[in-house]
Amino acid sequence: MLLRERMTTDVVTLGPDDALVAADELMGLRGFRHLPVVDGEGHVVGLLNRVDMLRALVGAGALGARELLLQKSMMRVRDVMTRRVAVVDEDTPLVDVARRMRETRHSCLPVVREGVLVGLVTEADFVGVALELLQGEKP
Repeated sequence: MLLRERMTTDVVTLGPDDALVAADELMGLRGFRHLPVVDGEGHVVGLLNRVDMLRALVGAGALGARELLLQKSMMRVRDVMTRRVAVVDEDTPLVDVARRMRETRHSCLPVVREGVLVGLVTEADFVGVALELLQGEKP
């Protein structure tokens, strides 16, 4: 089974120049733990996750609420995103993706076709596969 058969294709993305406060609201409202950051051509240039957001907030921890909000409103996604992002091709066998995620301890991998983002695979996708297998359904 290939990754393209199981990946999430309805992916919300960010741009590096997006405001961090807007990204934080989006993540909170939609319950996202990871958001790929893409350039104008759809190439993955980073990944923003909850840990990145937490680090940004902890770094500003000595500030008061008003100052923190002001700093967050001036910060951009590029200021806190993870820049070195492992990506995986959509034609990769699902078992290879699972092994890679387990070995590298990545909980999310952007999926690309010819270098352009086409999907996302997360631990939750593999939980779905596991449930189907455990229930005796064909994944």
